[in-house]
Amino acid sequence: MGEAKIRRIQRLNPKSDQGIDHFKIPYLTLAVVLVLAGLAGVMTRYPQVLVNVAGVDKARVASSPEVAAQVEAAERELGGSGRVLVRPSGTEPAVRVMIEAMDAGHAQRLADRLASAIREAS
Repeated sequence: MGEAKIRRIQRLNPKSDQGIDHFKIPYLTLAVVLVLAGLAGVMTRYPQVLVNVAGVDKARVASSPEVAAQVEAAERELGGSGRVLVRPSGTEPAVRVMIEAMDAGHAQRLADRLASAIREAS
């Protein structure tokens, strides 16, 4: 290994006289993977519905109290068993509505209701 690379590695780990112990890297990687796998096992996956509401004025939608009230109502309806995400598209005149719920039909109804409120506000 070149001297410049060794110095670079030592800067990453300044307390080590010899730099990073390259034999430990696979074990550290495995430990991180196992921790993440354990955390993923705790997470419950729900059906997800995504609706793109195209051709709307994103600024008007973002400042609409009616849309905010509908989002809050959807969150209350889901309680702790789902998620509501409404965000403007960064690349087109659209607002994206994503709902996660225990039941796919329920998620679709909420997404459609929010999409309707967004169209009315625009």
